[in-house]
Amino acid sequence: MKVLSLFDGISVAQLALKGLGIIPETYYASEIESQSILITQHHFPNTIQLGDVTKIDFSQFNDIDLICAGSPCTTFSSSGKRTGFDGESGLIKYFFDAIEIIKPKYFFLENVVMKTEWEYEISKRLKCSPVLIDSALVSAQVRKRLYWTNIPLNLPVYNQHIYLKDILETNIPEKYYIKDQDSFVMKDPLKKDKEKQICIGLKHGRNYQGSRVLSIEGKGNTLTSSKTGEESLLIDPETNLIRRLTPLEYERLQTLPDNYTAIDGVCHTKRYYSVGNSWTLKVIEYLFRNLSKYNF
Repeated sequence: MKVLSLFDGISVAQLALKGLGIIPETYYASEIESQSILITQHHFPNTIQLGDVTKIDFSQFNDIDLICAGSPCTTFSSSGKRTGFDGESGLIKYFFDAIEIIKPKYFFLENVVMKTEWEYEISKRLKCSPVLIDSALVSAQVRKRLYWTNIPLNLPVYNQHIYLKDILETNIPEKYYIKDQDSFVMKDPLKKDKEKQICIGLKHGRNYQGSRVLSIEGKGNTLTSSKTGEESLLIDPETNLIRRLTPLEYERLQTLPDNYTAIDGVCHTKRYYSVGNSWTLKVIEYLFRNLSKYNF
């Protein structure tokens, strides 16, 4: 199997294929973030890095079985500038170009839930509609994403009922705890629906994301390319104090192997960034699983 992965990040696509017993004959990756490349090459040293997607001549590739991409969501996202194709998210055009020029057997595209007109335009170009999957079904993180693919799928994805309490580390270093503990006003943490995020505190002063602290009985917020681990503040069950998530807990929220990003040369903040900017592994394995039925 020959794969071309655009905006490859830390190569979760390659990790998913490996989990399904599929070892690509050739895996080309387009990525510009140096520490994400370090992580990929540590785990998959045979990866052929192509660099900037805007400088790739797709006519040089042939016999590619799968082209996949998690193109930038910055200007599609409701938390971004909302300029659609006119911003960074317009880089999706290189995925379209690759599909049209190379004509792979299969394609796969991930992006955020977006305005209907933008979703329609992507669907029109790819001649298929996306499936919407929330990573909360297979992880302790709420993460709704759209997936366009011509890989045969077996839906639905079943809920595995995983919560923050299931992914926590123990003996957390002091540096992860919030210093201004008294600025949180505690609320009643009990709610009947534990599938949803459970707000048990409000922050006054510094604007933490969502101004909320989460119960470990609930789900974490959607991870982003944060460099601090503050997406999902929680009350540590060992100390009863509010703290940030650790990089390892970030990895677990994305269902990655423990310490997947703990590589020499990759700094603490880049671990947060690279994991928040990647895919939920179990979702990708689910969407790729029918590829194992085919001979490439």
